[in-house]
Amino acid sequence: MAIHEMGVYGARNGTGLGAERGVEKCGRIEWVRSDAQSRRFRMSRLVLMAMVGLLAGCVGYTTYPPEDGQWAGSDPNGLQLEAVMAASLHRVITDHPPPDVNGEGARLAINLPAGLHPIRYERVVEKLGLGSVALTEESSALPRYSVKTIRLRAKNAEVDVFRPVYASLSGPDTQMITVTLTGGVTPWRVERVQEWAPGAFEPPVPYYLMSVEQWDADLEAAREAERAAKQAEKDAKKKAAEEDEG
Repeated sequence: MAIHEMGVYGARNGTGLGAERGVEKCGRIEWVRSDAQSRRFRMSRLVLMAMVGLLAGCVGYTTYPPEDGQWAGSDPNGLQLEAVMAASLHRVITDHPPPDVNGEGARLAINLPAGLHPIRYERVVEKLGLGSVALTEESSALPRYSVKTIRLRAKNAEVDVFRPVYASLSGPDTQMITVTLTGGVTPWRVERVQEWAPGAFEPPVPYYLMSVEQWDADLEAAREAERAAKQAEKDAKKKAAEEDEG
């Protein structure tokens, strides 16, 4: 660039390492950071990006039940998932409450995803209130509200909730409602509700609340079955390789 196109003006933001120099380019003054100030600016951006990443990581990425080829987690256990399920159920039950037959306040059963820890199961029901109890053999005759699918992507979430259709005598007896929420770092709030035609989707199978001891035993049995399956696959590959060599 020709010398007459540039001119250096006085510093602002003080002098020394933190100063900026005013440089004229084609009649326009641009303020240029010093090397030290540029380094601090870059470090600030990195720290900010790391903080955003940590906040997003605290909320997480989860899809339940798992889908083919998904990269997100599929474990339904998590504080954010508890809050998302409670907020979604609260909206659906508030919009479509069960009938209060005897005037003493309606009771209803909550059916949550399979694999949810019993303590978390009870905590979601406790957060929800509204006369709800966890689904058990004893409460299975109550009106049932179920969570089937959860899609959590940082500050955005979608939950598919099934509610009973009370006015139906011979038609479908459940309806799926998709609740879209935002939150995570802040409390989850409902942004949109999509009500699908009754009977358009199959409700989830019942997952009864169990004891912690039973849950632990089931988890260990599932892990043992997985280990056995992996070992059987490994043994089959080894045998096939030996036969090829022979």
